[in-house]
Amino acid sequence: MKFKEIVAALGDTLKGQVVAKNFGGLLQFKPHELDRHLLSWLMRKLNPETMKLEIGGGKEIAITEHSVWCVFQIPNAGSDPPHMTDDEARIIRRELGFQICGNAYNPRRGFNAGDILDGLNKKTLKGSLGLRAFFMCAFQSLLFSNTDSYIMLEDVKYTEDLENIGNRNWCKAVVDHLRKAARLYRKDFPEKGIIAPISGCGIFLMVSVSPILFLLSFFLFFV
Repeated sequence: MKFKEIVAALGDTLKGQVVAKNFGGLLQFKPHELDRHLLSWLMRKLNPETMKLEIGGGKEIAITEHSVWCVFQIPNAGSDPPHMTDDEARIIRRELGFQICGNAYNPRRGFNAGDILDGLNKKTLKGSLGLRAFFMCAFQSLLFSNTDSYIMLEDVKYTEDLENIGNRNWCKAVVDHLRKAARLYRKDFPEKGIIAPISGCGIFLMVSVSPILFLLSFFLFFV
């Protein structure tokens, strides 16, 4: 399941609500295919202390709130994401599972982006539930991606306050999440190698470095 499928399944009303929350940039974003080996290399090159991609040859790319905004054009001012305990989030995720999947919901399995896509295509996800479902997918599969397509507790926490979702600094949240992801990957990679789980907004790293990689390949082709 790809994020662009979620966007394509949105009706005009939900798209208008997404724009009203200052997330219209996500509707225009065209995700690249993720290359596992390239993404692994980028995660190893990302220095979590300086938040710079140290790609060699003295080349560095700063990972900043502004650069995140340039790629996604999501809210870049305001407060941090809302706080909620894991126990509270588990209860709410269970409730959302029944609302989104109906009788087919299995609490042990949880629900994923595919379940949300199915609800959007069937037009059963509307109003505030449909809007929250979109944001959970955007966070899960794009901005704060995890190793599978299941909705995580963080996705529930981040979307609890829909009224003020556009008044939070999500660019800062993406940078902070990438910092944690880079630290974790550096810890896991020596033991697990390329199969070490990768979280965080990997697509942002690939978009950020792609112009330099293109110029490098162009130079190597003609020398």
